[in-house]
Amino acid sequence: MPAARKVLCQAPVRVDLAGGWTDVAEFCADSPGHVLNLTIDRFVFAELTSRPAGVTIESADYGVRLPACSTGDLVFDGRLDLLKAALRRLPPAGGLALRTWSDVPPQSGLGTSAATGVAVLAALARWRAGAPLPPAELAELASSLEKDDLGIRGGKQDHYASAQGGIRFMTFHGARVASEELPLAPGMAAALESSLVLIFTGSDHDSGGIHQGVSAAWHAGERTVRDALERLKEVARLARGHLLAGDLRALAEAVGENWSLQQRLHRAMTTSAIDALFAAARRAGAWSGKACGAGGGGCVAFLCEPGAAARVRVALKAARAEVIEARIEPRGARVAETPSPAA
Repeated sequence: MPAARKVLCQAPVRVDLAGGWTDVAEFCADSPGHVLNLTIDRFVFAELTSRPAGVTIESADYGVRLPACSTGDLVFDGRLDLLKAALRRLPPAGGLALRTWSDVPPQSGLGTSAATGVAVLAALARWRAGAPLPPAELAELASSLEKDDLGIRGGKQDHYASAQGGIRFMTFHGARVASEELPLAPGMAAALESSLVLIFTGSDHDSGGIHQGVSAAWHAGERTVRDALERLKEVARLARGHLLAGDLRALAEAVGENWSLQQRLHRAMTTSAIDALFAAARRAGAWSGKACGAGGGGCVAFLCEPGAAARVRVALKAARAEVIEARIEPRGARVAETPSPAA
């Protein structure tokens, strides 16, 4: 009996340091948006395994498994729709089992949805053609799944980060994207990594609701929201300059201003519980921090003064936050193919 075929892709999630929200197309149509982010060694995994016939899709994170006779039978119904959309875009020949899982909490604000799309599409491209998609093409396709197939609001920074990896400065102008991997001075990446403390607050975030609220305020011409978005673009440019100059303290100040601006976008951006975590982190030696992604819950990233990261982690654990140990991941989505014994 021939060996079963198996393809596995791992795609990193990202921490956004500055400029988030300005990658959304409606907010960067007239003037370019800018984002500074980095990927970490926490991943979303997509595994494809051949089967005699039919299709099964499974999310281990959500404990959902769905069978179908073929990809043509997959219907969007609120259950694993992103996986269904990927299979409908890149339908495989023959039977297939698709399984996904991640090593970060669901609704973390770390771009897990985008990383899932990137991982699944990268695996399917390898399955179909035996060759990877170029990272930018992979990012655009993953973004299109969410925006065009599923009607999900959001920008493209998550998809580009997951597909490309590393510490990046991205510029968004309408549909156009330029992504630059930053050439840091020797030791700066290590200093940034040792300063970074990442936690999960223990509560999910409603990114869709927050996106709708910010979009509605922007279209209504609310000056507070429009001014905050324009300043976020400038803060991301400043953060890039501080990072390239090797000035970690100035970078932290930019991250702190970014968080203040985020909170002007929507009243649900922070909560009393998140505010308490910020207070605990600052007392222990954190310079600044910000909620990741849309905010309102999920993960928070802090930048700490030299030698203070361990104290900050202890203080946040005492405040009942979950500390996520992570290092900077320089690589984007990676695919491997191995034969596995047939059942």
